Amino acid sequence: MIRIYNTNMTEQNAPEGFNFKDAQKVVGGLVEVVRLPDEDEVMLVNEEGLLHGLPINITASVMAGGAIVGNVVVLTGREAMDQVLGEE
Repeated sequence: MIRIYNTNMTEQNAPEGFNFKDAQKVVGGLVEVVRLPDEDEVMLVNEEGLLHGLPINITASVMAGGAIVGNVVVLTGREAMDQVLGEE
């Protein structure tokens, strides 16, 4: 499963065929992978989000257990990870 969590507290499933370039667009720049407590999930965030002054993402921060800024993409399961990260 691929979900997008926005700073305005909205979330949605990613569209069919979502890939790494789409993830870059969602986060607005360079992608950094953040491991989540559930070993089957990773979060893709803007690597330079703090430098760019992106707003805090409350939902993502709760999920990660620490401050996360900007829009994020959460990949759940090996298939989702391969689909998005396999193209780097």
